[in-house]
Amino acid sequence: MAGLLALVLLFLAVASVPVLATNYDITWVTGVDYTGWASGKSITVGDTITFLYGGSHTVDEVTKADYESCSSSTSLRSSTDGNTVILLDEEKTRYFICATGGHCLGGMKIAITVSAASTTPPTSSTPATPANPSTPAGGSPPESTSPTNSPATPSSPGKNGGDAVSQPTRNVILVGLALAGIAILS
Repeated sequence: MAGLLALVLLFLAVASVPVLATNYDITWVTGVDYTGWASGKSITVGDTITFLYGGSHTVDEVTKADYESCSSSTSLRSSTDGNTVILLDEEKTRYFICATGGHCLGGMKIAITVSAASTTPPTSSTPATPANPSTPAGGSPPESTSPTNSPATPSSPGKNGGDAVSQPTRNVILVGLALAGIAILS
């Protein structure tokens, strides 16, 4: 019985550690004020950015000078897969643009300032999409895999595109289920 109690206590200790990293979903389309979206966030080392976009767009990481001039000729890295995940692993400002002709000049660029990791869980929301987002030439706007990833609901709370149940709440639920299972088996 003492071994079982030790196992339960170990489980409680592990389950109660909150996940501090946050994923920010960005629906990468023309007609969105990404500068305004980024300025309201507290993004820290360890967080991730997921760009969701259609085939006529790119996600190019560039220098500050290339960001300001909308040049992708010396991109640090370029992605075209439609679901680009960027790990923010350093405390610095990172710059991203769409290299498709005219998109960056039209505002499809974002500067992400990454701060040192904090010890309290961050909060996030998704960027607002205009009422009538423009469809890029030769393509269609990206489709979300579920309504929780849609930036059309900017009031959705939580991490990962609007997840309404916090990690600590999930941990309490898991602990309760584990204890109920142990009680049934005893």
